[in-house]
Parts: sequence; C-alpha cells; structure tokens
Amino acid sequence: MAATFTFHATLSAGAEPLDIRFLPPDISRDPICEPRPTDDVVTARWMDWDGSRMPDLSTSQIRRDLRLLRGIDADRWFDTIIAATLLLHDLDTGYSETDMLMDHVDLHIAAGRISDMQNAGLTERLLAIDVSTSLRAQLLLSEMLMSGTGVPRDRELAMSHLVSAGYGGNSEALIVLAEMTIDGVQVPGWDISPEVAVTLAFGSLVGGLDAAICDRMNRIANEFRTGTLVRQDMPLAEDWYRLSADLGDFNAAWSVAQMHMESNGIVKDNETLLAYLEQAAAGGLTFAQAELGSIYEMGALAEQDLDLARHLYTQAAETGYPFAQVRLAQLLGDLDDPTPEDHAAWLQSLRALTELDDPPDWAFIQLGDELLRAEGRWAGEAVALALYERAHEIDPTQPLTISRLVNLRMNGLSDYQSYLDVIGPLERSVRINGSNGPIVQLRNAYMCQSPRAPEVQRARFWAAAEDMSANLTPVLSDTDLQAAMLDPDPDLLATVQSQTLSGRGTAFAIFVLMQEGSNSIAGDRDLLARLARSADSSPMSEIGKLQIRLSGEDGPSAATLDLLRTAVEAGEPRARTQLLRALIAHPHQTADQLSEIRHVAETLAADGNGAAMRTLVDLDGRDAAATNAIRLEYQNTIAARGDFDALVFAMEGMSAGPEADVYVQRARAAMDCDLLSSLEMARATHRLARQSDAETWLNIAAILVDDVGWQLIALGDAVLQISGEPDGARRALALFERAVAAGDRVGILRLLALRDDDRFDLDLDDAGTADLFVELVALTEVSGIPDVLERLRFESSAVQAMVTNVVDPRMIYADAALAGSAVAQLELARIVRREGQGPDTLVRYATLLTSAAEQGEADAMVLLSEAYSYGLGVSPSLEASRTWLLRAAEAGNAGAIATVRLLTLEETTR
Repeated sequence: MAATFTFHATLSAGAEPLDIRFLPPDISRDPICEPRPTDDVVTARWMDWDGSRMPDLSTSQIRRDLRLLRGIDADRWFDTIIAATLLLHDLDTGYSETDMLMDHVDLHIAAGRISDMQNAGLTERLLAIDVSTSLRAQLLLSEMLMSGTGVPRDRELAMSHLVSAGYGGNSEALIVLAEMTIDGVQVPGWDISPEVAVTLAFGSLVGGLDAAICDRMNRIANEFRTGTLVRQDMPLAEDWYRLSADLGDFNAAWSVAQMHMESNGIVKDNETLLAYLEQAAAGGLTFAQAELGSIYEMGALAEQDLDLARHLYTQAAETGYPFAQVRLAQLLGDLDDPTPEDHAAWLQSLRALTELDDPPDWAFIQLGDELLRAEGRWAGEAVALALYERAHEIDPTQPLTISRLVNLRMNGLSDYQSYLDVIGPLERSVRINGSNGPIVQLRNAYMCQSPRAPEVQRARFWAAAEDMSANLTPVLSDTDLQAAMLDPDPDLLATVQSQTLSGRGTAFAIFVLMQEGSNSIAGDRDLLARLARSADSSPMSEIGKLQIRLSGEDGPSAATLDLLRTAVEAGEPRARTQLLRALIAHPHQTADQLSEIRHVAETLAADGNGAAMRTLVDLDGRDAAATNAIRLEYQNTIAARGDFDALVFAMEGMSAGPEADVYVQRARAAMDCDLLSSLEMARATHRLARQSDAETWLNIAAILVDDVGWQLIALGDAVLQISGEPDGARRALALFERAVAAGDRVGILRLLALRDDDRFDLDLDDAGTADLFVELVALTEVSGIPDVLERLRFESSAVQAMVTNVVDPRMIYADAALAGSAVAQLELARIVRREGQGPDTLVRYATLLTSAAEQGEADAMVLLSEAYSYGLGVSPSLEASRTWLLRAAEAGNAGAIATVRLLTLEETTR
C-alpha cells in the first residue's frame, strides 16, 4: 500500500510542466495484466468475508483490494482490512512485518484514527525500524514528519527520508522531488534535474512485465493526459492507454474510448472508440456499459440493438450506477410492445430510481401514473397522491406533478379555502411556465370544480389566456377542416407542423389530412408520426377521430376502421374508444361488426369506460333489465376506475344518500367541464333530488353553450326537463328560438311541436308557421323532404297555400335528381307518376326508378319490380321484375321480404 497523502501534489501557479516525451516500450501485446477491479466488485468480494480464509486471489491482488477498500471508506472497512492483513501475514511469508506495519499506519491515517495509531504503538514501531531497507517506509515517514501526522513535525528529517527514497528509485519520491525543484524549493542533498527525475520515475513505474504493470502505465498516461507535471500530449497519453488496454486492462480501455468520445487533442476514430468501449464494458466498468448501451440504443456508431442495450444498462444498473438506472427505466418505458416481463422490469427500474439518494421526480410521477392505470383512479388515488407529493418535494415547479396533484385533490373538496390551497400551485406554475395544459385546467376548475362554481370572471380570464396561448392546437369545424384539406392555409399548416414537432397527436392528424387533401404539401410524415407517438398522444387515433367526423351517411370507411385497429394493436391509449365510435357510426352493422362492437365495448367497460357500458346496454336490448344487469356487472369496476360517463351511469341507479354523494364528488372531479358533461351533472343531481345543484349545473351549461343549434337544443331540452314552471318553459323557449335563429332545423321542429303546449307563451300565426315550414324545407336534406311535406299536410289550408307559393317540391327533387340523389329520383318518379299517364311520362318514371334502384334505394327497387311486371314505361319482363324484387328484399325492404317469402311458399306448395 502506498501512503494515503502527499505534501506536494501539484505544481504551483506559473510553474511550467516539463517538456518530456517518454514513449511506451515496444513489447508484445499479450494480456498479462490483472486490471484494477471496480469498486462494486471489490466491496461485493469482501462484504460477507468471515475472516477464516482468504479469497482465491494472489497476494498482490489481495493487497490491492485492501488498498481500494481503504480508499472507498477506510473507517467502514477498518476491521476487515486489519483482519485481512493479519491473516495474510500468517499465510504469506513474503508479506513482512514491516509491510503489515506500514499498511496499518496508512489505514489509521486514512480513517482519521491518529490517536488509536499512537496508542497502539504503531508510530513508535515505525520509527524504530531500519527505514534504509524500505523505500516505501522512507516515503511514508517523510510525509508523516512533514505534516506532523502522528509524530512531531520535522521538515529536515522529512526531506532527508524523501531524498533517500528518491535516490533509491521510488517513483513517487522522484515525482515529488521533481515538482519541488520546478517550484524552486531547495532540497538539501538533491541535485538531480526535474527532467531526469521524472524520466527515472516513469522508468521505475514501467518496471518489469508483471501483472501490475498496467496500473503503473496508466499513471504515466494520466500525467500526459492532464498536463500537470509534464506537458500535455494527448496522442502520447492515448498510446500509453492503448498499450495498457492491449495488455488486458479494461480501465485503460475506458480511457481510450473516453478520449475518442471527447475528441480533444486526438483525431476521433469510431472503430477505435467502439472496440475499446466494448473491452471496458466487458470488464464490468459500469460507466462503459452505460455508454455502450446508449450507442446500441440509439444506433449511432453501431447497428441498433435494443436487447443488447437493455442487457448493458441492466448490468450497470445492478451496481447502483444512477445514469444506467435512468437509461434502463427510459428504455423499458419506451418499448413499443412490452411483454408482462418487460412491464414488471420497468416498474422495478422505476422503484430503484426512487430509492436513490437524489431520485428523479419523474420516476415518482410515472409510478403514480402506472398505479392509477393498474388499480384505477379511485382505488389507487391515495397511494398515487403520496407518490406525486414526493415528486413535488423534489421539484416544486414541475408542471406535470402540479397538474396531477390538482387533479387528484379536486376529489372531495368541501370548502373554498381548501380549493384555493389546491389551485394555488397550479396558478403559480402557469405564471412561471406558461404552458397551455394548466391554463385549461384552471379554466375548468373555476367554471366547474370550485365550491363556488361557476366563478365566471376567473374562468373567463383563464379562457382568454387559453385563447391567446401560442401553444393552443387549432380547433376546426368540419367545414373548416374540409376547406383546409382542399386549400391549405400556410399559417395553419405552419402551426400544426410546429405543434406536431412538440408531440401533439391532434395537430399531427390535421397535418395528415391536409397532406392527403392537397398534393402541394410536403413533409417527413414518418418523423412527425414518431414525434407525435413519443408524446403518447395517440396519432393514429387522432387521425381516425377526424375521419369519423368527416364520414358521410355510410359511416367511416374500411380504411379508417383498419387504421384504428392498427392503433389498438400499437397500444395507443384512446384507440379503442375511437374504434368503438367508428363501428357504432355504421348505419348497418353486420353480425361480424356487432361481434367486434361487443368485444371492444367489453374491453373498454372493464377499464371503467361508461360510454362502452351504455353500448353494451344497447346491444342487450336497451331496456331496464339490460341497464340494471350491466350496472350490476360493472359496479366494482366503476367504484375503482369509473370515468365520468361511468359514474353518471352508476348514479342513474342510485337514491340520494352517502354513496351518491361520493359519486357526485368524483364525477365533478373527473368531468371535462364542457356543455354535455354539465348537462349530465344537471340531470344526475336532479334525479338525486339535489335541485339546487341541478340549477347550478344548468347555469354553468348556459355559460358554456355556443350559438350552435344542437347545443342550444340540448340545453333547452335539459332546462325543460329539470327547471320548474313557468321559468323553465320560458328559458327553454328562448333557447329554441336562438337555435332557429342559428339556422337549426331541429329548433324549428321544437317550435312547431310546442305551439299548442299551454306552458309556452308561443304566439305563432299562420304566416309565422308558414315561414317556419319554408325555412325547414331549406334546411332539410333531400331525403327528409317527404317527411316535411307529410307534416305540412296536417296544417291548415292557409299555411299549406303560403308554403307551396314559395316552395316547389317538384323543382327541389328535380335539381337533386339531376345531381344524382337516389332519394330525389325516387320522389320525383312518384310525382311524375301522379301527374300523368302518357307513354313519355311512364318512360320518365321508369328511368328515374332505375337510376335510384341501381344506387341501392330499396323502395325504388320495389316500384321498378312492379313497373316490369305491368310494363309501366318498360317492356314487361317477369324475370326483371323478380330480380328487382329479390334485390329489394336483400336491401331490407319489409314489403319485398314478405312478398318473396310468399312467392317462395307458393312455389314450394306447387
């Protein structure tokens, strides 16, 4: 063991390093070294040592282990080192009494046990030996005398011992003497130049080709690398490290790799870097394993190999190396298709991070998120809250933590001060970070979740801040989206591309649709998809969501369904919800589609999705028995993890009481604070006889409603259902009238239906009624015109006359028929048939029916079948008549089905 301190370790300021080039020897590069083990290997080797027998190592290796333990923690390993040196002295005659004495002195000094050293007589014994026979003893005594450690300070005697050690060829003494000479210190009896002294020291360090030569070569390499004693020479330092590495030292291999990574003073060579990094990692150096793991994870200097990266990270993490623990957790968390074993390993890696002395806050956040996912929002709330609180202690400014804390703490708030205590950190976070997510959360909190909600002024303040935020993802109506696809706006395109780069799936979906709608847009779609996916923002699901919005009467396309199925397989969080929406949106479901709908709905319902539970009710008959059965089946799921819709679904089966109160609080904490959720809360609290709460929610809904027809109708219906007379009727009527003013046809139907209701003060004369019918016709799709005209038949002759003076149904159908509308062609054919019987009229009739039938209009198929049967505008043909009748039955026409069944029975009977 070498002395544990020096009295002249570095050159003084202004002293120039020596200009020396000491080249590595030209020797055979065979693996002869015993590399210095890593600290974790050494501590593991001696952790459970019982003192009875030595590890299976050479004496030099054991002494090096003990020296390393002393450097790691001399006080902790004190007794182990003492016991090991005593046993080694008994077992190995080459380990002399003097060697053991100096090791014990070094140990006491390193542990700070100077008094114990003196009391044990170690100092007296050291002073009593003939130091002329031991260069190490001379150096040790010189350091003790110079510093006064355990002995009276005696500079003259210290110098004498140092000079003797130097002339004896001790490398440490030679280096110290060279440094002192460079600094201008007069050393009595020493007349060797610094250049010669350092050259002799380096030569002494090289010594013979023994197992410890690599440690000594590394010392020389380090001098040339740091440039403290000798002038810095990075290529020469690399030469020494590479020789040491080639002789078997993985520590030197790490130094070579590190120098090439830093590329400071040498030309970087990736092959060299990778080769020596592999050697260092194979030797068990944790930092080398972690660095090599990064290379294989990223696929930068070598082909990407995530399995190998994971193996390397795991090796390094098992030693407690924080960087490797972090990288392992992140790699496992980013796996595209993790197995249950991968998932368990990820959780374990997060737990290991939380046990570090300086743990990252995100480890607690991810554990909290995973706990809520696994156990449910309500079942896991308490434990997750504790994890988020710990993350908040680590970084009180982290917006993600604050947002999660506010989200959980909103449940069960009973007084306004508690609410302010919860919301305060979120407001401070917005002022510091300015991110959009917390702004939306604040707006929702003041509008819907505050005990004093709605706090309109504060909610509108944060809503305005949300509108002004540059981070706000564009909200496009269906019309705006279609326009953007046909003629992309450059500013909108720039916005969605920028937000996609920050990982927003909604923005990416808009970009994709704009790109598909216009050949003029270029962009790296794969890159943007990866960025969107990296933020866990469900990019494929968002594309499917927009495509569902834009789908017509036939529902989403097969491509949309396939895209959403792919998103489900990829594990996108919202994919199943969108897939269920897409499947339900199809007007005619096949048996296979119904089976898929049930499967998707059951999977979502098991995760607490209330919309999926209502879908199962619809599939099972949509009656009270089905509703109660589904509610009973999923009651435990709702209690543990039910979302807002599930909580409302459960409340519909409850009576007022403590359980309902808990569910109302949970629903309030979980809601999105939009119009529909506010109306759901109004209905739920109304059913629970909490009328004051119900009126509050109607007031909130009235603030949230836009001048959009369906929204005004929905609010008007709720007001009519919940509020008392006559105020409720008055408010509902005003909302329906606003809907009509906004151009909503349902609003017109509401007003027409309420004319004779005594609750409403609706003064509507014949002229006003006729105006409503004229507007209704203008707002109705061609397929709905027959129903409007049928309704008009029940009005007075005066109203009918005023409407027909303005509206010409024949002209409406003619224009639409010319544009290819099957419904219009069918209705126009009926008008033509009613208006005349001539040959030209019948030909026109049959032509219109044929066009409509060929587009799949079942009623047209039935009439065309009759036309062929009787020769109306076509040549009579029983075969053609039968063909169209069968096609009408296949299309679902009830009359055709019955007729085909009857004909089949007659044929069978004959």
